[in-house]
Amino acid sequence: MIPDSQEDSLQNLTFPTSFFEDEVRDGFYISCMMKRYWAAQLTVLAKIDHICKKYGIKWWADNGTLLGAVRHGGYIPWDDDIDICMFRHDWIRFFEVASDELPEDYCVLNLSKEPEYRQMLGRIVNSHAIDFSEAHLNEYWGCPYTAGIDIFPLDGICSDEAGEEQRCRNIRRITRAVKILESGGINNSSLNPIIKDIERDNHVRLKKSDNLHHDLLLLMERLFMTYSSEEADQVALMPYWISDHDHIYDTSLFEKIVWIPYEHIYIPVPAGFNEVLSIEYNSYWVYNRDSGVHNYPVYKEQEEILKKYKGANPYRFTLPQDAKLSPRNIPPLRERCFDILRVLNDAHRKMSALAGTGDTDTVVQLLQRCQLLAVTLGTTLEERMTGIEDSVRILEEYCEEVYQASCGEWEKSRRDRLDNLVHDVRMLLCRAFFSRRKEVLFLPCKVEWWKSLEPFWRNCLNDPDTDVYVMPVPYKLNNRYGASSDDSGYVRNYPDEVDLVSPDDYNIEARHPDTVFIQYPYDDFSTISQIPERFYSRNLLRYTDELIYVPCFDVDDPRYSYKSMEALKVLIEQPAVVFADKIMFKSSDMRLAYVKYLWILYANGEYWVDKTDILDVELTDTSRKERRRLPVEWGIKPDDIIVLLHINASFLIVNKEAAVEKIQSVIKAMLEEYDCFRCLFSPHESLDSIADEKSEVGDCYRRILDIVSSDNRIIFDKDHQAGRYLYSIAGYYGNEGLLVNKCIQSGVPVMIMDCERI
Repeated sequence: MIPDSQEDSLQNLTFPTSFFEDEVRDGFYISCMMKRYWAAQLTVLAKIDHICKKYGIKWWADNGTLLGAVRHGGYIPWDDDIDICMFRHDWIRFFEVASDELPEDYCVLNLSKEPEYRQMLGRIVNSHAIDFSEAHLNEYWGCPYTAGIDIFPLDGICSDEAGEEQRCRNIRRITRAVKILESGGINNSSLNPIIKDIERDNHVRLKKSDNLHHDLLLLMERLFMTYSSEEADQVALMPYWISDHDHIYDTSLFEKIVWIPYEHIYIPVPAGFNEVLSIEYNSYWVYNRDSGVHNYPVYKEQEEILKKYKGANPYRFTLPQDAKLSPRNIPPLRERCFDILRVLNDAHRKMSALAGTGDTDTVVQLLQRCQLLAVTLGTTLEERMTGIEDSVRILEEYCEEVYQASCGEWEKSRRDRLDNLVHDVRMLLCRAFFSRRKEVLFLPCKVEWWKSLEPFWRNCLNDPDTDVYVMPVPYKLNNRYGASSDDSGYVRNYPDEVDLVSPDDYNIEARHPDTVFIQYPYDDFSTISQIPERFYSRNLLRYTDELIYVPCFDVDDPRYSYKSMEALKVLIEQPAVVFADKIMFKSSDMRLAYVKYLWILYANGEYWVDKTDILDVELTDTSRKERRRLPVEWGIKPDDIIVLLHINASFLIVNKEAAVEKIQSVIKAMLEEYDCFRCLFSPHESLDSIADEKSEVGDCYRRILDIVSSDNRIIFDKDHQAGRYLYSIAGYYGNEGLLVNKCIQSGVPVMIMDCERI
């Protein structure tokens, strides 16, 4: 349900702990630090919003933030900043009061305030430098990096085409001068005539000094503001308008603001957001993961600075510089046991030879080593195997015989007795190992991650000589202060076919399984979650012969996306990748991505090739689709075919009466042609505030609601719950938006409404 006052959500900013968990959105991995950076930005945005409310300043989401709000219901997964917009007159007013209203440690950046600032937009930043003090981390949700908001001004466009073109030519000339300066050309001979033309056309005098660059930018900004944004019929983002003649909008698109969901809050967007997004991105519902004008992530440079300053990244695993990577090469238990028995026989033979030379001291030393090896073998057998009591008893006899030998003379009969005891142990172990079954342990964390281990679990189940155990690892979440809370449901909701054991019933140290599969990559290097120390990858090496890591997140192939690869690097640089004996993947493409990056990061390419592999059986999607019971009040029958109809405020505000006619004709065609069709009408949240408006738009929406309520075959999703029941939807028809993405991911056919033909 939408809160009574969407605007209040920014001022009461809060996040559930689960918001910060690492996860995958649209096949894109999002690190826990990125989530904390998002939260820090939203905290800054809340302070900006507070000032705007106090001074009656209008603002709205723009660029990637607007696209994320409409298409994703929050941040675009591969985006890392927030962009907002204001009309220029509001922009000026905001920056006049911002310094006095914001906290003292904030940076208020624009051309007028900062001589070294070079951007044609304003920016608010929460700190002057990286800050990992407790107070800062508590305020900004565990993010030490400076987080800011870009504030773009919209300037008026001249109604006279010739006048506007003259301004554009003038600004483009200044832009050429700026580019010459930025290339280090203050003494470039081509700069002088350009400067003279600029001075003549703008009636200014420009000094050829260190401030020339800044003076030119200030002049450019003044020209941006030539025509009032309050009186213009059209406005534009001037840098884009001047260079490419785009990003120009009718001011009517911004006359009304609607509040729509963004992560766990609501933010204002222009009511004509469909048109604004179409102008900025054309087919804005099509993904472009490498869009953007800065490096990803935006705090990457700060991350490197912090790592250099502290010697290691305190928020991510850092492999020691002197670490030597090599395989463990642990022989199987059987080989290790028989190797000990061979060493004992060799020692007996050597002691006989030494006794003949009278070297009794060396004989005693060898007897002590034999006793130690026998004890080690007995302890190992007791920890690792069942039904080996006779072998352990004989090893105890062997130790007593060795003790007696060390107290007396070495004789041939003594050697024969020791050899016979070793032979008896060898025979018993041959029978024990012949009948022993392999033991494999799976250690999943969250039930949502089980699907990454499930194919490997099924593969092991198919081996008749293997015993398979699944033991969910206790999993806790941290809040921004670092405190943990138990996830009491970590063992719930696994498929019925998966038999679970608890840590109380399965002693991993004593059982010492042959193979352990893990999926938690972080050990103690996660700022979001915790598992018990005994289950860290580096510790599990002591309890198994083979530790296999299976990445828990099913992300898309990053080959064709720079940002996807940058995000994946965070997942690759983790303890489990380094400490595990083997890393298993479900696709060769993902394996290749890991190997290429690890090869660059740690060298020793052959090591990483040998350490990685893919499951060599056909994979089937056995994940269970979540099925919720449809609301009883919808009155759905088993044979009903449900078509989802979705509209948003932009569609209605722009088209008004034509929108009503379009919806009426769509519903008529949908229901009259097929008796079994049911229409699920799910309006966007942006329409909720319009229903009671006394305006032309409000009247149009009420007429649409009358159409919806007049036919019992139409279900009105007034609580916006349709996204929870997409498994039952036969098809989608309507405007672009978040529901389109969800339908595509759920395999629901999608048809976008053609708003040009209404």
